[in-house]
Amino acid sequence: MHYEALKKPRDPAAFIADLQRRHTAALDWLGVALRKGTTGGVKITRKKGEPWISVPPLGK
Repeated sequence: MHYEALKKPRDPAAFIADLQRRHTAALDWLGVALRKGTTGGVKITRKKGEPWISVPPLGK
């Protein structure tokens, strides 16, 4: 009953496959947006030599 309410499959393999598909799609979208410069100021930079996602502060 709880799985139906959450609209999630009971099969863990199906749940993981859907999660991976959605994450891949989101990362693909981010990659395209980074190349086009349409991320609203989000950038991939380095902090202490490690990759870092930089997000501009929100306005008041």
